[in-house]
This record gives sequence, structure tokens and C-alpha cells, in this order.
Amino acid sequence: MFFFFFVPNFIAIDFEKLDDNPLSVCEMGVVKYINGEKVMEKQFFIKPATGLNRNYFGKKELSRIKDADLEKALTFDKVYQFLLDNLDDCIIVCHQKSSDMNYLYYLEKHYGLSGLTTNGYADTNEMGVKMLGVGGLKDCYKALTGESIPTKLQHHALVDAQVCASIFLEFFNKEACRHFIHHTPYVPEKEKEKKGIMTETVSIEEMDIEDNLLPSYSFEGKKVKLSGTFDKDTVTDILKGLGASVPSGDPTNNTDAFIVGDDVGPRKKERAIVQKKKRPSSFHIFTANAFLSHFGHCS
Repeated sequence: MFFFFFVPNFIAIDFEKLDDNPLSVCEMGVVKYINGEKVMEKQFFIKPATGLNRNYFGKKELSRIKDADLEKALTFDKVYQFLLDNLDDCIIVCHQKSSDMNYLYYLEKHYGLSGLTTNGYADTNEMGVKMLGVGGLKDCYKALTGESIPTKLQHHALVDAQVCASIFLEFFNKEACRHFIHHTPYVPEKEKEKKGIMTETVSIEEMDIEDNLLPSYSFEGKKVKLSGTFDKDTVTDILKGLGASVPSGDPTNNTDAFIVGDDVGPRKKERAIVQKKKRPSSFHIFTANAFLSHFGHCS
């Protein structure tokens, strides 16, 4: 494979977890590239630090991962040592830092680990939004390659890591992207607030949340915007299955609904509040948790 732009050596990672707790990570996929060529790929089951409790997603989408396999799996600190041993000069690449880098941060903190992002990290979702106007693993991959990821292969950590690596390579094949590599340690927005670090996100307070409307709300034909920390790939899949479209960007006069998690972008929050005041009966704001509780079975 020939790359016009220099591609940094990297390890693409992806995590799956049993419930909403970042310490419930139960699977990791790892793909390593050196000089633009794949030299390693590996999948690990991980014994969750929080036990084997599962939420709806963990029960439905991760049913292939059996409790018996997790009981005898390595704990994350053992898997982490494997990553450190194979890090070399690689950066870490994930497909959404608010998910994978969050999990990594809290797992490192729980086990007293450090060093994996010494060489930097990159987020293909960030690259997709800023370069293509689309985010999410599936949408980025399709926009770059014209191909779709088979539904039955979604939420497999190794497959998602492979796709993440392909997206990263495709971006570098088109133009120089080194400015997307972060060299400061990743810190979740919640932790930034605790430490008094300037943050680019805000809470969902002051927004008129209408989760009570979800049981009777129809997403058919609606345009829905997303913001905050939650599994946007899963929510997007469900919305599209319900007949909605999920364009990127801020809420506008053409937006019908806004689904939010923790750490909403301040501009999106401000514009959502404006839209709610202008169109109180035709613009609605829902939380991602409530949405998944009502529609998770549709994925």
C-alpha cells in the first residue's frame, strides 16, 4: 500500500463494555501498524473490574461474550502490560476519545497504570467531523471507502479496531493529518472540572429535557442532532432504524430533536436553548440514557 503522506506508526484500539461503568470493559481489540503496514492484530477478553453485571446493551449486543470466558480472562492490568511491551514509538488511535480514551483513563486510574499514550493519541471521529462533516465509525468508513460494515460484525472489538485503523490510514492517504495527533495527556471532561482545568463542554442543566415524551414520540422523518458523552454509534444506528436522519453540527431551525449526554458542547447547548424557546412544540430535547432505555431494543 502506498501512502503519499507520512503515516505515523500507531496502535488502533477498541473496547467493549458490559454496562455504563468504564471499568466494565470486557473486550479489547488491538491492531498495530508500522510504516503503513499491519504487523499485529489481537483480541482480548478482559475480566471486568466491576463484575459481570450487564445492562441492556451488554445483554443483547455482547451476548457472544460468555460470562464463563470473562471469569477466566486476564484482568486489564495484564493486558495493559502487553500493550506497553508492544508500544515502541506508536501513537494510540481510537474511533471516539469520549468513549475509548475515557475507558482507558479510568482503567489506568483504577489499576495504577500509565505510559500508553506517551507518544500521543488520535481520534478518528474528531478527524471525520472536521474533515468530512461526518462522525462515527460506520459513517466515516463509508464516506472514505464507499463500503458498509456488516451489521453482524459491529460491536466486535477487533473488527472495530481494524476499521478504526483503516479510517486512520485513509485520512493520511488523502492529506497530512499530523495536527490531529494530541500530545497532551487525555483527561475526561468531568475530571477537568474537578481539577479546575478549562473545559470546552458544559452540563445539560438549563435545558428543557422532555424524556417523558419518548414513549409516544415518533422519530420517523425527523432530523436529530447529538452531543455529549455516550455511545453515538449505537444511538445513530437506532435512530436510522426508526427512520430518522442524524446530520452533524449544531441544532438549527431544521432540527427536530436533540439527544444529549454528559459534557455537551457549549455552543450546541446555547443553540438548543434558543431553538426550544423559538419552537417549544416542534423541537425536543432528550437524554441519551432515556432514549436507550426506550429504544435500545430497536438496535
